[in-house]
Amino acid sequence: MLATSGSDGSVDASPRGGTPGFVSVIGPNQVLLPDRSGNNRIDSFRNIVEGSGLLQLIFFVPGIDETLRVGGKGRLSSDPQLLASMIEFGKPPRAVLRVDVTEAYFHCGKALMRSKLWSAETRVERKVFPSISQVIHDQTALGEPESQEAVYERYKTQL
Repeated sequence: MLATSGSDGSVDASPRGGTPGFVSVIGPNQVLLPDRSGNNRIDSFRNIVEGSGLLQLIFFVPGIDETLRVGGKGRLSSDPQLLASMIEFGKPPRAVLRVDVTEAYFHCGKALMRSKLWSAETRVERKVFPSISQVIHDQTALGEPESQEAVYERYKTQL
C-alpha cells in the first residue's frame, strides 16, 4: 500500500503489487517501486509531485501477520534505462517511484490476527458479491455491467 498526501490536504492510499521482489532496494536508504497499469488514476503521483513528496508504504506478505512500514520522500522517474530494467509481465512500468527512506519498522501482527485476514475459514467467496463492473455501473449508470469472470479475463491481459 502506498499512502501520500497532497498540498491541498487530500490523502490517497492505493494498493501496489507485483511478483516477489518487485520493489528494488538500491541502497541502504533507497528503494524503487515500479508503477504498473491499474485504474489509471494518478492521485498518489499527483500528491508526490505537487505536495511535499512525503509518503508511507506498508508491505503485506500473504500468510504473514506482521507488516513492514517504510516512510520517506518520493520522486518519480521515467528514465528509459530504469524502466527497461524493471520489465515484468513482458512490459516496462509506466514510471518508477524512487523513495529516499527516512524510517522503516515492523508492525506487530495483532490487527491482522484479529481480522483473520489470511485465514481460509474467513475467506469470502467472490461470487457472493456483485462484480466490480456491476458496482461501478450501479453508481454511475455508465457502460454495461460485466460478470466478474469477464473482468478477471481482462485483468489478465492488462497486467
